Amino acid sequence: MNFKLAWILFAVLLFAVGGLLVTVLLDNTPDAGEILLQPLAGVTPDDIDTVELVRSEPTEGKIVLTRTDKTHWDVTEPGRGRADAFVVRKIIADLLAVKPTPSKDVTDNKTVHGLDKPGLSVTLKAGTKAATLNIGDTTLGRNAITFVTTGTRPNTPVAVLRGDIDGLFRPDTGSKDDKAGKSWEKARWLADYRQRAFFKGEIDLMAEAESVALSKAGHETKLVRNPGTGEWTFATPAGYGVADLEGDPKAPPATFTGVRPLVNALTALQVAAADDFIEKPGPLAQYGLDPADKDVLRLEVKPTSGPADVLLVGKRVDDKTDKFYCKLASDTVVAKASAVPERVAALAAVATDPSALRDRTLVPSTKQFAIDAIDLTVGPSVAHLRRVPTPADSKWLLYGGPNDPQLAAVTVQTLLTTLTQPRGAKEVLTAPYDAVFAGAEKKAEIKLWYDGLEKPAPEKDPAKMPPEPKLKGDGKPSVTIIVGKKEGDIVYVRRITADGIRTDMKFPEAALPTLTRDRLGYVDGGLKPFPTNTVKKLTIVRGGETFTVESDGKAHADQWKYLSPDRLKGQTADAGKVMECVGRLPIMNATRVVAEAPADADLAKYGLGANPRIKVVVGFDTPAEPDRTFEFGNEAEDKNFVYLRTNARPLVVTVSNQFFVLLQNDDFRDRLLYQIDPAKVKAIELTGWKQALKQPTKYRFERTAGGWVVKEPAGEKGTIDPAKMEIFLATLTAPRAVNYVPGGFKPEQGFDLTNAVNTLEIKFQIEGHPDLAVTLANEYDGGAMYFGWTITKKGDVFTIPATGLKEFKEKPQAFFK
Repeated sequence: MNFKLAWILFAVLLFAVGGLLVTVLLDNTPDAGEILLQPLAGVTPDDIDTVELVRSEPTEGKIVLTRTDKTHWDVTEPGRGRADAFVVRKIIADLLAVKPTPSKDVTDNKTVHGLDKPGLSVTLKAGTKAATLNIGDTTLGRNAITFVTTGTRPNTPVAVLRGDIDGLFRPDTGSKDDKAGKSWEKARWLADYRQRAFFKGEIDLMAEAESVALSKAGHETKLVRNPGTGEWTFATPAGYGVADLEGDPKAPPATFTGVRPLVNALTALQVAAADDFIEKPGPLAQYGLDPADKDVLRLEVKPTSGPADVLLVGKRVDDKTDKFYCKLASDTVVAKASAVPERVAALAAVATDPSALRDRTLVPSTKQFAIDAIDLTVGPSVAHLRRVPTPADSKWLLYGGPNDPQLAAVTVQTLLTTLTQPRGAKEVLTAPYDAVFAGAEKKAEIKLWYDGLEKPAPEKDPAKMPPEPKLKGDGKPSVTIIVGKKEGDIVYVRRITADGIRTDMKFPEAALPTLTRDRLGYVDGGLKPFPTNTVKKLTIVRGGETFTVESDGKAHADQWKYLSPDRLKGQTADAGKVMECVGRLPIMNATRVVAEAPADADLAKYGLGANPRIKVVVGFDTPAEPDRTFEFGNEAEDKNFVYLRTNARPLVVTVSNQFFVLLQNDDFRDRLLYQIDPAKVKAIELTGWKQALKQPTKYRFERTAGGWVVKEPAGEKGTIDPAKMEIFLATLTAPRAVNYVPGGFKPEQGFDLTNAVNTLEIKFQIEGHPDLAVTLANEYDGGAMYFGWTITKKGDVFTIPATGLKEFKEKPQAFFK
């Protein structure tokens, strides 16, 4: 190799290496895994404070979006207004994360990709840091791409997935007009960045707003939310108190009756389409939006942080569309907001007269299960209702009296239902009406606590009454209800909240019994049950006489005998009636508790204590079960009820007098008067029929081998009808009394055969049995029964059904063929 050739080869090698070095140094194409906006590497979306969008076609334009706080953005150029924070956040998130994607279509020719003069450039700023993305042509479809350059590499086109920067573009409609082309044709622009909802919470405006105000024609209604309780109250008009949270679900569109429907209507005020924004409006008066005009409806929502949003609502755009001119006070643009005309009128009505919004519910229904303590004062009566924990859940108990009896749980639920009934009041007064709650007009006071009790450990023994739980802190009630004067068909009720707000209402008189129920009204007056299958003895004391029956102990309720009085001693008692009485005693319904632990002097006025009108004692055959005593006393104010006390609970209650009346007149004597075998009846003597035969006449019938024959009176030639005789015997060989008649024989009963009109004496001669005598006397109960007597019941008068006996008692011919 000669020297000249060596230099030539060296020069070629040097040129190749240099070319390679230049290529390496000049090629700044980003790596596929590298974010495009490198100047903002490590910056988070919350760090971005400004977004600038510049468009070169169809005309040059610029939009500046500026962060106002952590969650809100404004359009600050060209016309100031609220920006749609969701759209802005989407763009920021997309651009901070966008990376190039491999594409065979990428070239170095910017003109081919629409990047020689980008249709859209987007710059994100975070303090002093900034980065720009230039947007060129874009394609459509599932794998659509967009060609871009960056501010740091303006001459190097790259491809990105269209979906990775989707926040910049209007959604594809899927129409034939959606086709690949220039980015500016598909990109969002000014109207797309404006917030279309004038009032919009991040999650729930009801929970995020601090206050809501509406004003028109010199009137203002302002509602303020209590962040602790969620309760809304009127700041203006003064004295309007608490506002109804939910309102009447049946309210017409032209009336707002609750804060939630009102706030929902404010959030519903929105711009429907991008072309409903008027970027360069004329004089505001032409839209009915002149701030100096008192007739302009002004709506204000103050969030818990940041300035208030104030919306002016002007004229209806035209009679054919449900759109109204609106303008946020902080914006320079006017918008056509979609709204139902009746709802806009309803908002204006709230501004001038918010009375329909006033809370007509004493206690929010959402608080019903938070109530754990209730104090009731009705005259001298005091009741403490406490919801105490149990191993499984919780239960209401009654405290605050001479003892702590069992609580009638249904009464507490009835009270809570009345207190929390939505919109229960007929009317809310515009100002306190002290006179109807003063002095004797005050009928009751009810204090309520929400989660107001200290929580003791549950009582493990369910039969043991736990001590009364203590109130938390200073014991100040959450709500106080005062029941005042009744006037016509309404009663005045005052609600006082924990912060002292007084609201007076008119309630239907139907609520009065529940709201004025005293302590005794919450006592469970139910009678304590007992095991009826172990009852051994039953004693009834009435009218100075004691009736005692006892089971034979062999089979309960099968055989009962009288132990007293002496006149009945040894007689069989009707087991069915005994057990009916035993069964009815524990299930008597106590309709009212009238005394909780009365003194002896008070018992006397109820006809109880030492000398009750009727006393019933139930004894058992198990020593562990103590006797049960039931004292029946005087008639109550309502004559259909009597006073009752038992030894199981120290209460005086009222019960229906039906069972009492039965105890007064009924007894347990066996209604079976006697029982004989009709086949052993040898002869029957009957004396009577004075009405038919003009004088008492005696007939004697005897049984012979050939049948029954007439022995007396002499000369009677009639033939006895055996079928009729069988009917007669079947009726009187095992008769049952309907009732026993107290007081012995009385003239009006007709037992004097000489003077009686239609009395019949009957004597049976029975084989192997003493003769048996029965007397059927005058009719009773319209002829349905007869007074009767039989030798087997000694001096007892009874009533017996006339069925099967009537024709035989009227004339002797009833026995004959």
